[in-house]
Amino acid sequence: MTPSRHWRLDCDAKDIGWLCFDRQDAGANTLSQRRLRGLVIHSGKESGFVAGADINEFPALDSEERAFALTRQGQTILDRLQRLPYPSVAVLNGFALGGGLELALACSHRVAMAGDEPVFGLPEVQLGVHPGFGGTVRLPELIGVRRAMDMILTGRSLRPGEALRVGLIDALITDGDWRSAAIGQLERPGTRAPVPLLDRLLALGPVRPMLSRTLRRKAAEKAHPEHYPAPGAIIDLWEEHGAAPSAASYEAEARSFGRLVMTPASRNLVRVYFLQERLKKLATARSTVSRVHVVGAGVMGGDIAAWCALKGLEVTLQDREMRFIEPALARASALFARKFRKPGAVEA
Repeated sequence: MTPSRHWRLDCDAKDIGWLCFDRQDAGANTLSQRRLRGLVIHSGKESGFVAGADINEFPALDSEERAFALTRQGQTILDRLQRLPYPSVAVLNGFALGGGLELALACSHRVAMAGDEPVFGLPEVQLGVHPGFGGTVRLPELIGVRRAMDMILTGRSLRPGEALRVGLIDALITDGDWRSAAIGQLERPGTRAPVPLLDRLLALGPVRPMLSRTLRRKAAEKAHPEHYPAPGAIIDLWEEHGAAPSAASYEAEARSFGRLVMTPASRNLVRVYFLQERLKKLATARSTVSRVHVVGAGVMGGDIAAWCALKGLEVTLQDREMRFIEPALARASALFARKFRKPGAVEA
């Protein structure tokens, strides 16, 4: 095996390979062979498994063909992983997002550290694209079209417990002994429970257009397809191919990704992402501010107040009448309910 600065492969006495992804000179992992009985892929970063593809490389994609070629290259690597003649396990110690989750989906098993944070997702739609390394195929195939489309179309992430319930992962690690958990998965039979019957019926060719119409209508309610084409492209892929694990499905995914990444919508959303990252760095600067008063409880003012409260600041919110403040309180309550799971935390 060719040595790599970012990957370490160790083989134990039982001929199980332990492949550690630990990208050098980086705080987080991003994606940019001896005969074994099994392969375990794990992270050398305490911060998580893999954060996904390096978004810093997006601006360098200067044509659809270049984007298509690089996406196909990634698909080929994950296809080789999926086709290994022995089982593989991804150990998810925290976040597995975008290409990181797609890497895990290409393994035959997934185990995850227990936790309360939503750490497993395919958020590419928030950058105006969709998964490009097989996620639009493997996720519906694994957990069914209804749950998969909810994740892919919204970019929503799942907590480890949710991921276990829907079948995205195979086991939760509660004692920290991830090596034993991984070996346990390698020794399991290769079969898994099929997706729910309704999802299998919805994936049938004659039925897919009906669900597609519903998905398009809901997507259009959130953003006009002409201005935000990614959701429509995701639905197009599923309607045409039904997430069948075929060469045509993967090539269509890569072609679609190549088109989307060159659209003004994606370019602008990537720019917004970089601006948000700059703001986050500025927000880490030390501040003596402990109290915030917001005048105006409209959508912007109310949400600013809620976010400040979420960050631990003392907040007061002012408007002409209480009836203008009540909607802001309702939105704040919904935000806190998404962020907190412990009893009493939302009320506090």
